[in-house]
Amino acid sequence: MRDTYGDHTITKSSEDMKDRNLQHQQTFQNGNKSKADIINIANQSSCKQIQNILQEMSICGLFNRMKPQSEEHKFWNTQPVIQNDEKVEKFGPIELEPNSFRREPYKLPNGYIWHSCNLSNVDTKDFQDVYQLLADFYIEDDDNQFRFLYSKEFLHWALCVPGYYEDWHLGIKLEESNKLVAFISAIPNKVRIHNSKLLVVIVNYLCIHRKLRSKRLAPVLVKEITRRVRCRGIFQAIYTCGKDLTMPFAACQYWHRSLNPKKLYEIGFSQLTRNMTISRAIKLYRVPSDHVLSGFRPATIDDAPQILKLFEEYYYKYKDVSDDTYNNLIDYDTINHDISLVTKAYDTIKDTSFGDKLIIHPIFDLEMIKHIFINIPEVITSYVRVNSEGNITDLFSFFCINSTVLNNPRHKLFKAAYGFYNIPNTCTITELYNEALIIAYKQKYDVFNVLDIHNNSEILDSLKFVRGSGMLRYYIFNWQVPLLSSENIYIYLF
Repeated sequence: MRDTYGDHTITKSSEDMKDRNLQHQQTFQNGNKSKADIINIANQSSCKQIQNILQEMSICGLFNRMKPQSEEHKFWNTQPVIQNDEKVEKFGPIELEPNSFRREPYKLPNGYIWHSCNLSNVDTKDFQDVYQLLADFYIEDDDNQFRFLYSKEFLHWALCVPGYYEDWHLGIKLEESNKLVAFISAIPNKVRIHNSKLLVVIVNYLCIHRKLRSKRLAPVLVKEITRRVRCRGIFQAIYTCGKDLTMPFAACQYWHRSLNPKKLYEIGFSQLTRNMTISRAIKLYRVPSDHVLSGFRPATIDDAPQILKLFEEYYYKYKDVSDDTYNNLIDYDTINHDISLVTKAYDTIKDTSFGDKLIIHPIFDLEMIKHIFINIPEVITSYVRVNSEGNITDLFSFFCINSTVLNNPRHKLFKAAYGFYNIPNTCTITELYNEALIIAYKQKYDVFNVLDIHNNSEILDSLKFVRGSGMLRYYIFNWQVPLLSSENIYIYLF
């Protein structure tokens, strides 16, 4: 069972995939315009117009591929989320009555009790209970070959961000034995969505004991965490899932770059293509031992102010709105308490061809930078490039998630690096990722994973990434967002 709310899905690489040019053929098949249409338009259009048409076609094709194919999700059809048959052309809240929510906790079946987990320290009993529940029952791949194994240090980094609340680390226990059998989390996060800034929660790590998954605890967990978040004046949430719930506002593809091809083959993560041998694969995926770029070093806490400035300048560069709008973003934390302002805040979009502009990204502050970008062994790796004047110009980062290898006599664990936030200024994004691959290889990672969000698609071919077996859907609770390309989002859930 995959989690309902959750960032990661375990996907396996497909070494025998067809040439990526087939994607462009699918775009022509799925879009509303034919190749002949493009040729005719090309004779009378600028390059920019053609790019907009191609973008429109790409999103149209994505929309067709994203329509949920599974059975109806009755719970989600009752929630303030984008529904399957909706075509959204504006940004803004769905529900306009933020104060009309339940104040009392939802009732659990007899024998179960709510429990707020104390995760302030990795040595607490609650932390051990959450760690063990996730280790035993969190996401497995469809073939039951792998299961995520989050380290305690990673969970503390991911769940105890600045401004977190203990009662948003929500568990369900058996009343008689006091055993933890279910968990869900919410962490605060400031984001920009188009013309607005708002405080949302990132909801993640929904996990239920395998023997209790018929008890329908997931919907009540979601409703209770939503209630608790609303009690503190937050009315929107971002979450991801590897499967269809309702209509996501974006769907992103995982790509994998082998760092230890022999091990990945032995555990069944990768398959050999025709005429490919282990020795050839090792040669093909060999990582350079020497760095191409100079000036990189691990980020330190003293770098936080410069890193923050780096992000602010980078987001401004890729903004999708005018300078005036960007400098005067609508504050939905205010609007959620003043209904009369809501109508001013809606922005109806007729042209959803956003190109490479960013529609959704986090708004970091200094404390968040210090928390998530300062190196922790086996958790987060961040490197900055410093010029001759001592100024930070570029940044790359990746985080670590291990997975248990199930039913394999030779290997018990494999180590995956996940591409995180990157800022190229004095080099290309490909050169930046190449440096990250070298560092990850030296740190004994087996595979380097990336989502094709923002500009990551530029690195895939030249750095020998292979398409994964699944998609990651992005959802938002109580907010309207037109269907976006993965290029338009730059937010990671971790």
